[in-house]
Amino acid sequence: HIKVGGVEPVDINQCGPAYHIQVTERYRPLGTPGWSKGEPCPGQPDGLGRGGLVIYNSEYWTGWPISKAHLTNTLVHEVLHALGL
Repeated sequence: HIKVGGVEPVDINQCGPAYHIQVTERYRPLGTPGWSKGEPCPGQPDGLGRGGLVIYNSEYWTGWPISKAHLTNTLVHEVLHALGL
């Protein structure tokens, strides 16, 4: 079921299509400098994870002081949250 690619609109206020991990960026998605957000879609049938949302903080690419190692970790870390970990 895992495929990479494609472009589709992302609404950060609702889950996307089933089995999609949607990725986007916003300025301070948690309202705090330097933080991003990744989460599975809530309320899935039988408690099964069927998709999720990752919102990276746009500050990472506009001058926020973040090391390459920390940024690399963050990019993976948030996707794992979207998968339910």
